[in-house]
Amino acid sequence: MFYQVNFEIMVHLDKAFEQLNVLKSVHIIYCTLNDSFAQQIVNLTKPFKLKSLFIDSTLQIMSLGLLLQKSDVYLESFAGYHGSDYDLSLKRKSLELIIKYCENIKFFNLCGFDKNLISLVSNLIENIKRYLNYLTIDICHLSNENSKNTFINKLIIMQMDHDEILHYIKEFIMKERRVKYLAFMNNKNGDLLYLKDEVEKFKLHNISVLSFRDLYFVKDLMIL
Repeated sequence: MFYQVNFEIMVHLDKAFEQLNVLKSVHIIYCTLNDSFAQQIVNLTKPFKLKSLFIDSTLQIMSLGLLLQKSDVYLESFAGYHGSDYDLSLKRKSLELIIKYCENIKFFNLCGFDKNLISLVSNLIENIKRYLNYLTIDICHLSNENSKNTFINKLIIMQMDHDEILHYIKEFIMKERRVKYLAFMNNKNGDLLYLKDEVEKFKLHNISVLSFRDLYFVKDLMIL
């Protein structure tokens, strides 16, 4: 596992990885990546068994595409953050790349996406629902239009604004009973776990409400 490694200053990575043929999997967790790193990975003659990719900085779209394409069926855990320096078109392209190359995702965490991309996010969920176990997406709007047959084991929602969305969350998951565990927190009421009446309502639909903090940190540790 590579954690917070600065790959920008490293050369001949392709030769190093060629020698590490005993590795069953590779985990890249919040490392510093650039175009040179992606190109060196593409140059590998052997499969690059990248199982986990967590990124929190801007990676060129072409480089991200090359990395995802090289990883292909091996990638199971993906987490990324697209901040204000990513315009809408770049966010859209990155989602399209994930949809195109990542079909075996079990753990998925994306932050920084806005409501203009909700349709594309729904398509992504539809594409990876076969293996998906953990889903965290930081968005401002919920939609069930394209995910009617999707079952999510653990759903974590962090609401940053003050709009009342709990009603829509209940409508989204209660009728079809498509979520097993739920964690929800907002700036107004805090952790849903402490709203006892609401917790009982979810329990009637076989949905367990868990602590946001506990569930959020557990999902971050699942790939370690």
